[in-house]
Amino acid sequence: MTTDILFLFLLFPYFLFAVILAFFVPGDLFIKRLNLPILSNVTLSICVGMVLWAFQGFILGYLELRYLSYVYIIVCLILWIWKNRSAYHTRIRPDALNINILLLGTILAGISVQVFPILFMGFKDAQFLKFCCGATEDFMYHMELTRQVIRHIPPEEPGLANIALSNYHYWGNIVIGELIRVFRLPFVFTHFQYFGLLISSLLGLTALSFCQITKLKKITAWLLVFFLYFSGDFIYILILITRRVLDVSPGALESGPIFLYNPPRAFSIVILFAGLSLFSVWIKKKNIYSGILTAIVLGSTIGFKANTGIFALTGLAAVFLFFLFRRRFTMLVPILLSAVISLTIYLPTNKNSGGLYYSGFWRFDDFATNPNTGLAMLELRRITYASQNNWLKVLLYNIFFMILYTISTFGSKLVGLLQSKKSLSSLDLEMNILLIVGIIISTITGFFFLQTSGEANSFNFIVTVYIMSSIYASLALSYWFSKMSRYFSLSIVALLVIINLPRAITESQKTVIMVQKSGGISNEDIHAMLYIRDHLEKNAIILTQQPFYIFLAERSIFLGKTGILRSHNVNYAKRNEIVKKIYSEQNNEVLKDILMQ
Repeated sequence: MTTDILFLFLLFPYFLFAVILAFFVPGDLFIKRLNLPILSNVTLSICVGMVLWAFQGFILGYLELRYLSYVYIIVCLILWIWKNRSAYHTRIRPDALNINILLLGTILAGISVQVFPILFMGFKDAQFLKFCCGATEDFMYHMELTRQVIRHIPPEEPGLANIALSNYHYWGNIVIGELIRVFRLPFVFTHFQYFGLLISSLLGLTALSFCQITKLKKITAWLLVFFLYFSGDFIYILILITRRVLDVSPGALESGPIFLYNPPRAFSIVILFAGLSLFSVWIKKKNIYSGILTAIVLGSTIGFKANTGIFALTGLAAVFLFFLFRRRFTMLVPILLSAVISLTIYLPTNKNSGGLYYSGFWRFDDFATNPNTGLAMLELRRITYASQNNWLKVLLYNIFFMILYTISTFGSKLVGLLQSKKSLSSLDLEMNILLIVGIIISTITGFFFLQTSGEANSFNFIVTVYIMSSIYASLALSYWFSKMSRYFSLSIVALLVIINLPRAITESQKTVIMVQKSGGISNEDIHAMLYIRDHLEKNAIILTQQPFYIFLAERSIFLGKTGILRSHNVNYAKRNEIVKKIYSEQNNEVLKDILMQ
C-alpha cells in the first residue's frame, strides 16, 4: 500500500488520466449532443461519466463479469475518438458565464479549506502512519467499504465478515473502488486526497454549470459558490447571547468547510447539482434524450446518499403531478424512468431498512439540552409544564426551540426566505417546484421523524436542505442587491463574509491541533499487519480490538465498530457473544474450539 508522500504528487497525473478515460470520455459521448458551453460540457461530462462508471461497476459486479470494465473503457474511447475526429472544437459553445478572479479565487480558497482536513489521511512520518483529521472513524469505515467493493459487489458489511452490506448506500465507494481496481491506483491517496480534491472541485464547477445553464447572474453564481464553500451556522451567536461568551468550538450540523466529512453526501450533492443542470436543459429542450439523461443522473442520487435521493425524487414527484395536471404526458416518461432506476439501486441493499417514525419535537428538545446552547433552564421549564399537563406552554416552548434551532443551524442562508416574484422567476417554474417541494418534504422529515435504521441520522435530510437552500439564498441576495446602492451591497457582502468565516477558521484550527496531537499506527503495528497480509490466506478473518488499522492486512474483520453496525440496524448480537466468550475463556482447548467454529 503506497503511503510515501512523494508518490502523492508523482501519481496525481496518472489519476487525472484515469478520470479522463473512465469519467470524461464516456460522459462526453452523451453530453456533447446537448451543445453546452465549455465549462458545463466538461463538468457535466465528468459527473455523468461518474454515474455511468458506477452503473457499470454495479451491474458487472452483480453479474460477476468485472473484467468487462476494461472493454467498457476501450469501447467508449474508440467511440469518442471516432465521434470527435474532426468536429470537436466546433461543437462546443464558448462560456456565457465569464469566470472572473473573484469567482475563481473563491472556488480555490473553498477547495483549500475543504481538502485541508483530509490531507493527513495516510500521511507517513518517521514514527507513525497518521490518519487525521475530520470525521476519522467515518473515513476509516468508508475506506474499508471501498476495499470490500474492490473485492466483490455487493460488498460485505465492514466489520462483519461474510455478511452482506445492508441499509446503506455505497455508489460513491463503487466509483472510487472501481477506479482503483481497474487502473491500479494507490488506495489511500486515491480514496482521500485525490477524490477529495476532485469532489470539492466539482462542487464549485457543478454550481457554476447550474448557473450557466439556468442563465443566472454572475453575482448570483458568486454568492452560490460562497455559500457552498464557506457558509456556517449561527450557533456561536446563540452562545454569545445566552452565555455571554464567544465560542465557535461546538460543532455545526453542517457547514461548507466540513463538506467532505461525509463522503456519500459529498458525492450525492455533486451528482444532484449535475442532475439539476440536466433537468434545466430538459425543461428548455423538452426532448426525450435530455429527459433520459436527467432520469439516469437524478435517479442514481439515491445510490450515493439516500437522503439526497429522496430530496430529488420527492421534487420530481411534484413535477410529475404538475405535468399530469398540464397534460404534458410525454414529459412523464423520464420521471417514471428515474423512479424505476432509484428502486433498482435502492431495494437490493435497503429493502429491510424499516423507513421512518414520528418523533415529535425531540430534535429541538435535544438541541435545548445541549450544555453549549445555554438553554437548559428553559428546557427544565418545558419539562415542568409537561408534568403539569400544561400542553399549550409545552407547545410554545417547543416552537421557540424549533425557531432557535432553525436560525442556529441555517445561519445566513435564511435570507433565502426573503424572496420576491422576480427573484423566483430567475428559475423555471418546474425547477422551483422540484427544489421547493424537495426542501419542504426533507425539512419536515428531518425535523419531525427518525429513521428505523440510523435513528437520529435523519438529520441528513436537514443537511441536504441546508446545502440546497444556498440556491435560494443566492437568488434573494442577488435580487436585493439590484435594489441597493453599490456601497450598501458591498457592506452586506462584507458582513456575510465576516459572520461565516469563523466556522472555516475554527475547522482549520481543529485540524492543525489534531495533527499536532494525534499519534497514528506505529511502525510495529504496520509490520504486523503487512506480515498478516503477506502470509495469511486471503479468506482469513481477523478478530481484533483495534479495527482501526486492520485494513493494512487486507483481511475481513470478525466484528468491528458496533456503533456503526447499530446505526445501520445490523444484528451483530451473536457475533458479540462469541467475542465475549473468546476474550473471557481461560481454557486453551475450549478457546481453540471456539476459534475453529
